[in-house]
Amino acid sequence: LPGLFWAAYAGCPVEFIPSKGKQVEGIQSVVESVWRRKLPVYILAPSQVIPDSVVKFLGERLPVTRVAGKTYAAHAIAVAEYRDPATGFGWGRTYVRRDGYFEYALATPSEVRLAISALPLAKSNLAAFLFTADDGSVPSQTDAYLWKQRADWFVTPAEGPFRHLWIVGNLTSYASQARMDFALEKGPYPSKGPTALGPLEGLAIVFIVLGLACGVFVLIHGLVFLPQVPVGMRLGWTGTAALTPVLGLLLYFAAYRRVAMKSGAMHMFFRPGSILAASATAMGFGFGAPIMIAIDFLFAYFGMPLFFGEWAVRGWTFLFGSGMVIMMFTMWAGAILLAWPLAQFPMHATMMPNMGKGKMLGKTLLITTISMTAVSLGMMTTSWWMQMSRLPMMPHEDEILFMGSQWLASLIGFLVAWPLNYPLVRTGLKSGGM
Repeated sequence: LPGLFWAAYAGCPVEFIPSKGKQVEGIQSVVESVWRRKLPVYILAPSQVIPDSVVKFLGERLPVTRVAGKTYAAHAIAVAEYRDPATGFGWGRTYVRRDGYFEYALATPSEVRLAISALPLAKSNLAAFLFTADDGSVPSQTDAYLWKQRADWFVTPAEGPFRHLWIVGNLTSYASQARMDFALEKGPYPSKGPTALGPLEGLAIVFIVLGLACGVFVLIHGLVFLPQVPVGMRLGWTGTAALTPVLGLLLYFAAYRRVAMKSGAMHMFFRPGSILAASATAMGFGFGAPIMIAIDFLFAYFGMPLFFGEWAVRGWTFLFGSGMVIMMFTMWAGAILLAWPLAQFPMHATMMPNMGKGKMLGKTLLITTISMTAVSLGMMTTSWWMQMSRLPMMPHEDEILFMGSQWLASLIGFLVAWPLNYPLVRTGLKSGGM
């Protein structure tokens, strides 16, 4: 019966083994029929119904796979879970597929005729079949399977996906129906325990907590031991250490381990070229990267705008109306327009008080644009790759993986911008000695 539901949906040919099919001689006609079609064979029956000798006989002539359970309930679940990726045979409704709109028809073994009458549900609603028990209860295997199918929601229970049950016949009790309804009732994501907290979420939590600890340490250390360093530079290192766990902390110590030399109102530190470039990167990255993450969060929270006109119907110009492209451009431009007056201009004005204000504005705008472009190159590429390719589905703004992917993307952005800042320091366009 579970196999008939799949056959009704997929249009698979069905060969019934006759009662004498427990003997090899009884299935000659079946072998000849399937051989002519050159199709793989799936035996949906346990060994007590179709013995291994028959499977062996078929396997010598055709590709054969047995999909079966020892009880009615276990058998139906085995058919519901099985999937052959090579041929596309089977529902493949395992517990790891938590994003499907699954439907099931249920009946007791004694109500087989009523269950067969429900085959149109498989065709129209893709309903797989499960067994309840003849006494109206829910078998333990069916109960456990349905609990594994329970979906969850992040913001509102109105979110999909959903599961639906069709109970066929009169013998399944109301108590069993209530039990199954409760098993499939959607629950909030945070209360799902190990089901919600997968390996990627666990790594993201460790990564973020480690980064925050590094950032807090750098902030406190700078306040206590480096009061001569400008506030903007200390905050830049704080943001850098927070978004580049361990690496930012090590670079911070490397940047301030040598003796400082006072140059006017500033203290300049002796550093090798690579650390000068890291310090110059931290000056902009520590402000720009958090700004880009904040803008991305706001877009995800309020929704991405779409601007499409007749000009975007055909060709590559549609990209200019895409919400993702608009968001990335806003992140890049917002980081420049905010980090420029908040960080780069005040710090450069302190270092070079004799430079004219107009010239200083132009220079710091150029520096900020170059720095944020370099950071965006690594950060946005990694974020796109993570959310579109490596994650099961694009995370919402209130999910751990949303912030985890942004945190990792920031680290990659720093690693891309660091070597690109080296020639800027060597040519004197940027300073890495503060």
